[in-house]
Amino acid sequence: MWHRKGVKTSRQGIPACLRYGVSPLSPVRGVTPVSGPYRRRLVGADGFEPPTLCSQSRCATRLRYAPTVPPDFPGGWLAMYTRAGDRGNAYASPPAAGEDRAPRPSGRAGPSFPPPTGLPLVGQSPPRDRNRRQQPMTTRSLFLPDALYAYMQAVGVRETPVLASLRETTTALPQAHYQIAPEEGQILAFLVELTGARRILDIGTFTGYSALVMAAAAGPDGRVESFDVSEDFTAIARQAWAAAGVEDRIRLTLGPAADSLDRLIAAGGAGAYDLAFIDADKESYDRYYEQALTLLRPGGLIGVDNTLWRGRVADADDRRAKTESFRAFNAKLHGDARVSLALLPVGDGLTLACKRPVD
Repeated sequence: MWHRKGVKTSRQGIPACLRYGVSPLSPVRGVTPVSGPYRRRLVGADGFEPPTLCSQSRCATRLRYAPTVPPDFPGGWLAMYTRAGDRGNAYASPPAAGEDRAPRPSGRAGPSFPPPTGLPLVGQSPPRDRNRRQQPMTTRSLFLPDALYAYMQAVGVRETPVLASLRETTTALPQAHYQIAPEEGQILAFLVELTGARRILDIGTFTGYSALVMAAAAGPDGRVESFDVSEDFTAIARQAWAAAGVEDRIRLTLGPAADSLDRLIAAGGAGAYDLAFIDADKESYDRYYEQALTLLRPGGLIGVDNTLWRGRVADADDRRAKTESFRAFNAKLHGDARVSLALLPVGDGLTLACKRPVD
């Protein structure tokens, strides 16, 4: 196995979408890595050290979508992954007998892989090691190729210096994957302006990005009620709000959000709010949705984050509790005649529900 000096193996600061990508640069001690003609292809193999990343940008694309290699590696899922569109890829098919495709030391910064032509198809998910902890959320839209995503950000996202600084600060946290994507923040700000929302519910503050974009879009007379349980994360939020000059538009309440929302309803807040954004503990999404629906006026808008749950909702083999809860939640909203509905493949899935007037 080839080693490259200077590769950072710290988990801190690694983007969530790459944190469980692997690189064929460093074997795990005590684990026998696959060797021979396949070893350059085994991006995603359990025999390599997960925190090690290749610095090549083209390799990053392959790392993000690399599968855990199945026992019958020469065929199976990888054959589907490197399907007809990958015929130009030298590693798209098993090597011929006697052919050696092992990497060679070249003096370059690291190995280079031809970029894949597409993502796995729905219903053809790679085999997974269910014991490996995976990041459930991401700080970017999952469902766009890298080049198109970079272009979309360049021409479609207007991020202020304070927002960019907040996102950079949040990236250094181990929980950085809780952060919404900047393009999702852009949509929230757009919706606030489009609907003229002035009274807003932000259910799940984290480091304050969503509250900040909505408060800024709402203008001087806008008010955001933001709810979270963490003093540490919200301390970062308060600093960002002050730096952006919107701290007087945001009221932060620490404690269980469901209890705080119940208090708003009990105090006569039903029908008094224009927009709600839900991005808190996933098991409570259904309760937050019902509470938000009560608090919104007719024509009010609810945004719900992570509703595509990293694509796991489409994996019939994934029966984990959170995945099942999202399936049930999405099915409920699909059949809910009280709202108009749209599900966008932005971030990790953004559901928009507009409260219909009562007949």
